[in-house]
Amino acid sequence: MKNLKALTTITFLSIALISCIAFAPKKKYKVTGVVTETADYCGGARPPKKLEEQLRTPKPLASKKLIVRKGNSNSQKNKIVAEITTNDEGKFELDLPAGTYSFVSEEKTKLVIPANDKFNTYDAECLKKEFAKPDGLLTVKDGENKIEINIHKHCSYKKPCLTFTGPKPQ
Repeated sequence: MKNLKALTTITFLSIALISCIAFAPKKKYKVTGVVTETADYCGGARPPKKLEEQLRTPKPLASKKLIVRKGNSNSQKNKIVAEITTNDEGKFELDLPAGTYSFVSEEKTKLVIPANDKFNTYDAECLKKEFAKPDGLLTVKDGENKIEINIHKHCSYKKPCLTFTGPKPQ
């Protein structure tokens, strides 16, 4: 009887201890980041070098919405742990527990494979691979946690995974 009572007490205390460990709040670390944008030149004639430089120079991207997924890819299987929006300077802050996180543009939250048409042929497998790539990847740990994400704006006829056979701008 004593042994049964002692065993019951030990079992109860073990379950209580495991519950405390499992549900204890995880320490969070401050993450700071900045989102910038670069762009292709989409006009006709070759632009002046200065314009090409301006387009290649990262500029802060204000009001950009990003989702943060646990893990190192933009997979629907990876849990969304945060949604953030950049300020006027393209900056953001959030607190995350230690681990690896994918930062993804709001537009990449759902895989869309456009229909092919007369001038545009999309490679579906390539698009799936592009979709899985996060815009930024960060392993959060004790210490400084900074991330810089650049979103590149492609011309409609220069998008990844696209074969364009139509007329180019003049």
